[in-house]
Amino acid sequence: MGWVKPLVGIFAVGAVASVALGGGDEDTVVVNRVIDGDTIDVDIDGENTRVRLLNIDTPEIGHNGEPSECLAEEAKRYLEGRLPKGTEVRLEYDSERTDKYGRTLAGVFIDDDFINADVAAEGLATAVVFGGNDKFYDEVHNAERGPKESGEGIFGVSDECKVSSDEDMAEALSSAEAAAAAFVASGEADIAGYEDVLDKSAAAKAGLTVLTRHKDDRSTFQKAAYPDAPKEIAAKKERELEGKEKQTREEIEK
Repeated sequence: MGWVKPLVGIFAVGAVASVALGGGDEDTVVVNRVIDGDTIDVDIDGENTRVRLLNIDTPEIGHNGEPSECLAEEAKRYLEGRLPKGTEVRLEYDSERTDKYGRTLAGVFIDDDFINADVAAEGLATAVVFGGNDKFYDEVHNAERGPKESGEGIFGVSDECKVSSDEDMAEALSSAEAAAAAFVASGEADIAGYEDVLDKSAAAKAGLTVLTRHKDDRSTFQKAAYPDAPKEIAAKKERELEGKEKQTREEIEK
């Protein structure tokens, strides 16, 4: 009889979920507003409920004076266009109904139109799996292939957009770009001017190690969309600076 208590506990949790979400694997609800590219507020049984769209992640909207990530505002505007206030949608759930922030997790449908995948197909979201919810992953992953292969939307942004949420990485990239620009600006500099530019380049290259460190403080979105970007950017910038250093040393020798 030792199994009775855990089994009762499972039924109790199911009952709570049924009360909160209307029971079953789906609910028909009305949109109250769009929060960002992957989050909306809906009315469930007269209660405003925050819903996180499953298996997509969009760039983060800036808060408290912080800038938004690249294409975050565009993702929000797209979702607002698809889901204006008062739109009736169907929510379909996976194994985990809520996340650690208390948001309801769901696929969002208008008839047979799958909004989660549509956001990805526009190049405004990357496919992700949070927790054990992967019900819609394959469909979202297939939807993102077009923009990913053509380098459009979030897959066609600048290097800065891929690391901007980590201040140290962003600063290191900015220093490398400034050093590269200094070579171009040096023109017909004297030897002292060339050596100054070389010093700046050496310092910038040293700073690029921040991009290859083990610790990655970027946002969840940037990590998911651009997992290898820091190392790739560091390698590219280092090659660029080394090429310019070689040219400058040749000028000094002349």
